[in-house]
Amino acid sequence: MLERLSTELIEHIAFSLEDRADLLTLRLVSRRLNNATYRVFGRAWFGTILLKFIPESLPRVADIAHHPLLRESVRHIKVGIGNEKQYAEFGFLNPALPSAKDAQDLLASFPNCDEITVTDYYDDCTIQDGFSALYTVNFMFLVLARLRIKTFNIYVRNIQAFKHAHLLFDTVKSAPFRSSWSHIQHINFWWQPGIALAKITSNLVLEAVNLRTLILKCVLSQVVNQLLQRIAESPTVPAVKHLELSAWRPLSPEIFSSAILRFKDSLESLTLYRTRTDWEPFFALLGKESFPHLGTITFRGSHNIFLCPLRMNQNALSQYGGDLEFTLRDYAGKSRVCGMRYRSSPPGIQHMLQTLGRNSIYTSNSSRRERSPGLPDMKTYTGDTVGRVVNDLL
Repeated sequence: MLERLSTELIEHIAFSLEDRADLLTLRLVSRRLNNATYRVFGRAWFGTILLKFIPESLPRVADIAHHPLLRESVRHIKVGIGNEKQYAEFGFLNPALPSAKDAQDLLASFPNCDEITVTDYYDDCTIQDGFSALYTVNFMFLVLARLRIKTFNIYVRNIQAFKHAHLLFDTVKSAPFRSSWSHIQHINFWWQPGIALAKITSNLVLEAVNLRTLILKCVLSQVVNQLLQRIAESPTVPAVKHLELSAWRPLSPEIFSSAILRFKDSLESLTLYRTRTDWEPFFALLGKESFPHLGTITFRGSHNIFLCPLRMNQNALSQYGGDLEFTLRDYAGKSRVCGMRYRSSPPGIQHMLQTLGRNSIYTSNSSRRERSPGLPDMKTYTGDTVGRVVNDLL
């Protein structure tokens, strides 16, 4: 029956399978189904390739790169960070060595790859020294200069990993890298910049002229204010539509708001993840400006931000058609907010900012176990006329 369908319909059916292992079973039914599902098979099993610079990893990637069909399926190269001994053995500490150039040629042979991730969240991948992450990022920057990458992700937990970040300057200043970086549309950096890396990070953001999504999670860094100030003072910025920021160390509300306001003409969504600042002046400064396209503001991982002044003003929410969502988590026998999202029209967003700028946001002292105004403490609570609980974690 399936074999009589067109190739397009067979591909659609194969693509809808939830378990990619079922795709293998489907391909074993007949030669017709095997051939018709080849593209779906390639995307499902080889869309993302995992790489670590060890003997067991490189030959496997080489086999995919040399396959005339499977290499077309690769969209995402995910690189795990090794240790300095592994890099020394394979010559990747010196990009000028033949072994490093051969590896760059290998990774540059995936013509449809448009995303690169460098991470230490990779199986048993652990950082043994401060150089491993640095040289991995530098190596992939060199590879990026030979591809048309749209998305670049960095997830590095080690706060010492980039203490020698000045070694990246030569790479990011090179003409091939800057030309390729101009095509970047999505940046997701989760790292802890020092002074040198903060300067590099701000340059990378500002030189990505086609940037649409910017996620900066500099959780423990002490120089985030300097990074944001460089963005705020830049004469030109990319037209970022989706912005997410995270910083556990306190941010200056003036610098913080100034950096966000640089994107006000293009911004469509703003997410603040575990961010600390003086919220009332922060909202007041944002509320003085209009955001013509901003329709969503989200707080994630912030159990002490409830937007209560807004939630208790039902008339205002009704007037602007606002929609308030939040997720709960159990804490001290109660349900506490751990994420909140407000959706509205741009005038509604501006009203929200002005409202919160005039009213202090309620913060809960967990040791006193205070009751949150505007938020019932019942575990069975699912919503009210102002806001509703959603299952997806904000």
